[in-house]
Amino acid sequence: FGVKAGCFPLHIWLPKAHPVAPAPASALLSGILTKAGVFGIIVITGALFFSDGNWGLLLTALGLVTMFLGALLALLSVNLKRTLACSSISQIGFILTGIGMAVLLACVGEKNSLAVRGTLLHMVNHSLFKLVLFLCAGAVYMNLHKLDLNEIRGFGRRKPALGFCFLMGSLGIGGIPLWSGYVSKTLLHESMVEYAKAVGEGAVVLGNQGMPSAFAGMPGIITALLLNPGVWKAAEWVFLLTGGMTVAYMLKLFIALFVEKHPANQEAYDAMSASYMKPLSRFVLVGCSALIPLLGMTPHLTMDRIAGAGEAFFQGDGLAHSMAYFSPENLKGGAISIGIGIVFYVAVVRGLLMKRSDGGEAVYADRLPSWLDLENLLYRPLLLRI
Repeated sequence: FGVKAGCFPLHIWLPKAHPVAPAPASALLSGILTKAGVFGIIVITGALFFSDGNWGLLLTALGLVTMFLGALLALLSVNLKRTLACSSISQIGFILTGIGMAVLLACVGEKNSLAVRGTLLHMVNHSLFKLVLFLCAGAVYMNLHKLDLNEIRGFGRRKPALGFCFLMGSLGIGGIPLWSGYVSKTLLHESMVEYAKAVGEGAVVLGNQGMPSAFAGMPGIITALLLNPGVWKAAEWVFLLTGGMTVAYMLKLFIALFVEKHPANQEAYDAMSASYMKPLSRFVLVGCSALIPLLGMTPHLTMDRIAGAGEAFFQGDGLAHSMAYFSPENLKGGAISIGIGIVFYVAVVRGLLMKRSDGGEAVYADRLPSWLDLENLLYRPLLLRI
């Protein structure tokens, strides 16, 4: 199930499969196939490991590594579909973290509904985001037969429908307030805050050995990690940092496609404004894109009902009170990620990940280090030795 979901360290197939797959296949691959892997993990978790603190810690750790690594790979990529594929890895990390937090909250006697609802909603959200974004990428590829950012830059100028759709997907996956991704990411973030607060204040249900019954018999180092509020504060910052990196790489894609101009082919790209997409395709894509802000602006009317419909399946215990999604405290998390994203874009993308071409133009440079490719670093040498 981890392979199918794209979880670290079994994620290596995703960045290689998406760039060569047709756009509709990429949308299904990211929206449905990876969720089948997540669904399997949820089923196993609920049936066998829901009271196992070791399992909750493992899933949370894998989720944090997966979300950060996927965002880093996306930030370094200069291929449109590869960037979106690495983004899928990162978003699967958010979902795995939610599953892990649902287990851990239940282990310490706290309500786990925030984590459960955030997990389920982010699964739905990510499917919708990637449906829109991969079909937008397909529209680019079908017209240009190219995916390199340096070759497709400026294609989206004077194409308002394509720009609207890509913007909705970008704002959604970036967790911007009033778009649906903000709702699911807020729930996941608050579940981490709630767990850290519970262990920090000692507000956990203790068993006979002076620790939560679910943690009894565990090695001391594992228990120390589970009950150390500093560890979970650090985990929260990994979550916020990764959210900022998501904003940065989506900002990179949007500016490359819709703001910058191609130094040689801009007039040809502008001439495609009327013919780059059929009217029916445009209507369907715009309709799907419009769902993202619609869901985000009506979370209690729409998203809470979606989450409530699936909550019992994942052993959620119900919200103690209605979630104030747009309270200053919850908006602060989104604002921090947005601020980090802007800093990353200016300092990292524009500062470190671009170079001057022979003609003096600023171009996107492929800075991906070889040690981040686990296939060539680990799996191929290991299999060749066997």
